Amino acid sequence: MGGIAVGDKKFVENIRKILVHYGGVISPFNAWLIIRGLKTLALRMDRHEKNAIEVAKFLKDHVKVKRVLYPGLDTFPYFGIAKRQMHGYGGMLSFELCNEEDVYSMLQEVNICKLAVSLGTAETLIEHPYSMTHLNFPKKDSRGISKRLIRLSVGLEDVNDIMDDLKYALS
Repeated sequence: MGGIAVGDKKFVENIRKILVHYGGVISPFNAWLIIRGLKTLALRMDRHEKNAIEVAKFLKDHVKVKRVLYPGLDTFPYFGIAKRQMHGYGGMLSFELCNEEDVYSMLQEVNICKLAVSLGTAETLIEHPYSMTHLNFPKKDSRGISKRLIRLSVGLEDVNDIMDDLKYALS
């Protein structure tokens, strides 16, 4: 957990004194939730990664998908670096469709994948960075954020259900 205090020098000094004397305190309930979640974190991350690898392979071979960006695929531009530096490849991936027209129809047709801006939940989340997270971002196209790019935070559902949902949405 973290935060930031912004203000004039006196205000920030007062905040710093409070922090020194009392520390950054969370509620007992939130502490318990964190401890409880840590017990299954490794299992959940393993499932995120296994599902993401399967989904990435599925999308890589789909006729309507131009490219898939996932560090666990050998087609990823920085796969060699990822393989040397990472112990796992995570549950996040992006893919670019061949046609811009397919993007919005796909996003409307998914059922299991939830259209939302977030990361790492138990549910698979899908989003369109161009019109969502990076809507007001300057020079999107020159930075690789095209209208055909879709971001997927792969969840813990049965991987076949996720792939079936994407297959249906892309049909």
